[in-house]
Amino acid sequence: MVKLSHLRSLFIGILLLEGGVCWVSSFQVLPGYQIIPLKRGESAEIHLTVTNTEDKDLKIVPSSKDWFTHPQNQSIKTEDWLKAKEEPFILKPGENRVVTYQVQAPKKAVGELMGMATFLGDGGEGEDIHLRLSVAVYVPIKGTEKYEYIIRSISIDSSQDALIASVEVENKGNVHMRLTGYVEVLLEDKSRVASISLDRNKPVYPTRTEACFGRLEQFKLSPGTYYVSASLVDIDWEAKIETGQKKFTLGVDWKAVIE
Repeated sequence: MVKLSHLRSLFIGILLLEGGVCWVSSFQVLPGYQIIPLKRGESAEIHLTVTNTEDKDLKIVPSSKDWFTHPQNQSIKTEDWLKAKEEPFILKPGENRVVTYQVQAPKKAVGELMGMATFLGDGGEGEDIHLRLSVAVYVPIKGTEKYEYIIRSISIDSSQDALIASVEVENKGNVHMRLTGYVEVLLEDKSRVASISLDRNKPVYPTRTEACFGRLEQFKLSPGTYYVSASLVDIDWEAKIETGQKKFTLGVDWKAVIE
């Protein structure tokens, strides 16, 4: 089951330098990303709320742009399947407006399309730096999704005044992953020594390898033999990933990589 939206606010995004005079505008877009599963040839609309948090009028120009493209979809451009239905408009200070985008799944698409709904903020004449803010839009193509991964390694580092863990995941499928979870360290008798929460990482796109990191402050693990396990959850696909318990030895450098 896929969540259709994630209510995470995106504030100041990417500043694009287009001249010599600098100004900084601030606006907000909700939700922070959307997932719209479609069959080939199907269409849908998404709705994004743009709010002007500046103390002056702001011209907003909606558009779309490419982001990650799976090798199987190289011939498909984001502008082909994600189109703003709104013309440029003015937002007064504190004002918001719902912007509609049309999403059309191409008949030759495979796996998942990933693009950006983009908003350019323009403060008017005499302003030469504009703020561009982009929101990710994911379109899984029903019936063609492939969810596959490899846990490349688990790393443990107790060389500082904290216990640091990381889990490296390679995405072998054709849809993105968005992971969170925890790592547990156990003694040889399987009693738990530590549990380390992993920070939610950026998406792991197909063909790429990324790591989730966690840190347990003021905790020192002594050199010796232990077991480690990782439990991950993909919050977008509601998939669970368990590594099982793996034995490792922490040396005098207080570091270990378990593959």
